[in-house]
Amino acid sequence: MPGYESRLENLYPTLLSSITAHATNLGTAAVAQSAEGITLEGLQEVSRWYLREATLKASNTALINYHHQSTLSGVWGSGTVLSSDGQRFGIQKNSLLASFYPRYFGYYDRAVSIYTDLRPIQRF
Repeated sequence: MPGYESRLENLYPTLLSSITAHATNLGTAAVAQSAEGITLEGLQEVSRWYLREATLKASNTALINYHHQSTLSGVWGSGTVLSSDGQRFGIQKNSLLASFYPRYFGYYDRAVSIYTDLRPIQRF
């Protein structure tokens, strides 16, 4: 933001941690507890100043434009529409592949997520 200068000494690691916290639905509190040198206050500051609607839209636009320039993306069609789906299955045993999915299984049950379909959709 024009005129804003962060007081954080570790701005870049905190920014990456904040993006990870939001993108994976871990949340800032969990990331702050698990990442050395990253504080909850720092994650909140970075989220407030750098992860705004305008900056996220600009980032998505840059990624989409880069994707469209890739020769590989042309193999799958226009690249304007994509279907991706996953299924989550609750498990009773501990597993390195299992994660907590509070939205689907509560805060105490683990589940595995398996992507069952990842393909472009043709427009009609």
